[in-house]
Amino acid sequence: MIKSDAEFIQNWEGWKKRGRLRYTLIVGLPFAIILSLFNIWEGNEGNNFGDVLAAPKTWRTVAIYFVFGLIVYAQAMWLYNDWLYRKKLKKYAEQNEQLH
Repeated sequence: MIKSDAEFIQNWEGWKKRGRLRYTLIVGLPFAIILSLFNIWEGNEGNNFGDVLAAPKTWRTVAIYFVFGLIVYAQAMWLYNDWLYRKKLKKYAEQNEQLH
């Protein structure tokens, strides 16, 4: 087994034990925060920062980023990593069968 694959498998098993909700918060929340801060920073171009923060458009966009980060991005990453985990386990199970 390749060292990076073994590390991935061990890491993903740890995430699975901690649960999907925790993964969603730890992975999706920072993603949403970074997108939101970038949006606020970009929206501040030539405007008073307080005006940008007070604008309803800013908060609608922040809400959309949080929904996207927590629901779409984190869930997509969970599904992808779980698929990759099962693929790597299957690959190494087949290799072990051939050795025995």
